[in-house]
Amino acid sequence: MSIILNAILVDDEYNSLQRMRKIVEEYSEINILALYQSGKELLNSLDNYIEELDLLFIDIEMPGIKGLEAAEQILSADENIEIIFVTAYNEYAVEAFELNALDYLLKPISKKRFQKTLSRINVNKKEKEDFKEKKQHLSVKTFGRTKININSKKLDIDWRTVKTEELFYFLLLFSGDFVSKAKIIENIWPQGEVERSRDLLYTTIYNLRKIFNKLGISKLILSKRGFYKINAEKVEADIDKLKKMTADYKTEKIDADKFLDLFQQIYTGDYLQAKDYCWISSYRMGFINNYKNILKQLSAEFIKNNKLQSAKRTLKMLIDLDPLDEQSYKQLIDIYQSEESSVMAKRYYEELKDNLEKELAIKPDFEL
Repeated sequence: MSIILNAILVDDEYNSLQRMRKIVEEYSEINILALYQSGKELLNSLDNYIEELDLLFIDIEMPGIKGLEAAEQILSADENIEIIFVTAYNEYAVEAFELNALDYLLKPISKKRFQKTLSRINVNKKEKEDFKEKKQHLSVKTFGRTKININSKKLDIDWRTVKTEELFYFLLLFSGDFVSKAKIIENIWPQGEVERSRDLLYTTIYNLRKIFNKLGISKLILSKRGFYKINAEKVEADIDKLKKMTADYKTEKIDADKFLDLFQQIYTGDYLQAKDYCWISSYRMGFINNYKNILKQLSAEFIKNNKLQSAKRTLKMLIDLDPLDEQSYKQLIDIYQSEESSVMAKRYYEELKDNLEKELAIKPDFEL
């Protein structure tokens, strides 16, 4: 390999650090920049090496700042740095690998395993270069069936763990605003021990950065003093489109008909309707209630202006959102009766009657 890779080695055990140094020095393609015995030393000196650092070999379990936390902070500075976790404990090695570490090395490090690590680094760098040649456009659909596209092509992402996907959608919910570490842990790992949950957050953030960086989308996850966010400049999400067009309608930048057309295109089902995350219900109901209120405003405006076709469209969307919305059923039935369409009026009355009897064991407050 003709390219020289600059590396830093970190291990709190002096003898382990020196053994790793001796193995690395046998490979002419790797240049050792520095050796450290703590995560704190590494982070304090990072500014001196960040521009040239390619590889970081770091022990997972160290006093003070652990390898997982240090790795997360380093990737927030440069996602192209390859990180190889080193550990004497199988449980940590397996976890690190499953959470998308490029590779892991078990102590004592064998030359065969180290060579395999280098081979994987080369493959990974080649894949990154292939994506860098193209401009990547990421778009995400969250209402109804979720879908993620890159350059208009559907992408099936290997999230590695369910929590990685969950964290992505949780951060996306906040439209580019920073979310605190405490709030993330409270929602994603509500039952976990504090230290364990913090480690899982670091590895999951690490995982997200690696997944999208490998796809050619760098700096998708931004961090700042214990807060994280999705970089809104890197992704086009339907949730953000819906929020913007709602604001535009409220400030009269778009009219009622335009809003209705756009709403129908975007709101094709409940927010993350196939997901059952523990935090999702309240946010899902928040969206439903918010857009029910807006659609009720629209229907009132259409009825007032005698735009009955648009009013019917809006009222049908309202009863799709809430099949027990008696007021919207009544308004829709009144319109059909005004148009002397008794068949349609009766159809929607019977539908309401069935819904109320099945769900609440009551009858409508009005008769046809």
